[in-house]
Amino acid sequence: MESLAAYDDSEEEGEQPAAEERNGGGDERGGVHAEKEVSRDGRVRSFPHVKGNFPGFVFVPIIGAGDGLKAAAMQAVEAAALVLGPSRVLHRIPLSEVHLSLSRTFAVRRPQIDSLVQLLRDQLHALPRFTATLSGAALYTNDDASRTFVGLRLDAGEKRTHMMVRGVDRALDTFRVPPYYSDLSFHVSVAWTTGALEPGTPSVLNLAPLAAGAAEPGGEPGGEPGGEPGGEP
Repeated sequence: MESLAAYDDSEEEGEQPAAEERNGGGDERGGVHAEKEVSRDGRVRSFPHVKGNFPGFVFVPIIGAGDGLKAAAMQAVEAAALVLGPSRVLHRIPLSEVHLSLSRTFAVRRPQIDSLVQLLRDQLHALPRFTATLSGAALYTNDDASRTFVGLRLDAGEKRTHMMVRGVDRALDTFRVPPYYSDLSFHVSVAWTTGALEPGTPSVLNLAPLAAGAAEPGGEPGGEPGGEPGGEP
């Protein structure tokens, strides 16, 4: 089931999902606050404060994977620790929060939320359900190089996931949100560390054969504004 995550007015304190997001820039004019906020664990809020805007993103929650996902995540984190070295602290993402992103982080006004949800339903409701699997792992750095993520890569189901992304792109185009990346590498982040990869650091992690069940996309998107921002790509 696809979900639309929306957060409180971006003038409020809090952190934005930093997964694969563009640096929105901005200045002090027009209610835009461009200074970056850094949380105690090192996460950087690079999405600008705009009074009355509700940032959010569209994602597929990962459900029903159980012990297979837990084992795969642990193996990926251990492999990442060897590659990154002892100076990089890895923060594990709770398995209840892991997801597959289908859009960039964006912002809409409160009156636009219901119409956005309906547009997403119109684009996605006819897509057939399918099972996706995760296999292998890699390191991914976000656009502003503030964080690097440990991701389990999507294996089976990639073509159908591309179809969902194109549907989400069409819905968000109404709100002038740029389309998702053209060179997509679908993954589910299970941990993160601050900063970018050092030059020469391999991005693909060497793992023993593993496979973790992922989501069964389909159904209707939903979501309400509010809640605590956080999480990733």
